[in-house]
Amino acid sequence: MKRYLLVVLLLYIVKLNAQIDTIPLPAVGFVQNLITDLLIDNSDQYWLTSNGQGVKKYDGNSWISIPVSNKVYTVKQGPSGDYWFGTNIGLVKYDLVDTTVYNTTNSGIPSNGVLALCFDNNDLWLGTINGLSKYDGSNWTNYNSDNSSLDCDTINGI
Repeated sequence: MKRYLLVVLLLYIVKLNAQIDTIPLPAVGFVQNLITDLLIDNSDQYWLTSNGQGVKKYDGNSWISIPVSNKVYTVKQGPSGDYWFGTNIGLVKYDLVDTTVYNTTNSGIPSNGVLALCFDNNDLWLGTINGLSKYDGSNWTNYNSDNSSLDCDTINGI
């Protein structure tokens, strides 16, 4: 009986491995291969972010550079299908046509260093080097070690 279960398990593993797709890393661009995040979007396209060489999107045939920023730490797809990037220049929204940058000079974001992103229903939570922030599409609510129970202000993950 043990042999039978082992054979079935091995066949399952072989079948599972045969179904895994591989995609080539960009031949040009990610010279240092410092990939910081990966997103497979609702259209099964791959988005890679890097700390130094920006964003690349794989559409199933080729890699395309997306003009966001050179240092991109994270990417999430929003509820309406747009893409949000945490970068060294702030929060970047990309809708496949236009790019909008939210930073400390034009919004309520607490820092331009956005390290983490998470959607909670329609609210976007940001982890920054100066605390945690919630954006509801109109208003910013910021939390840090001075006004909340956060132990430190650098939020690397949500």
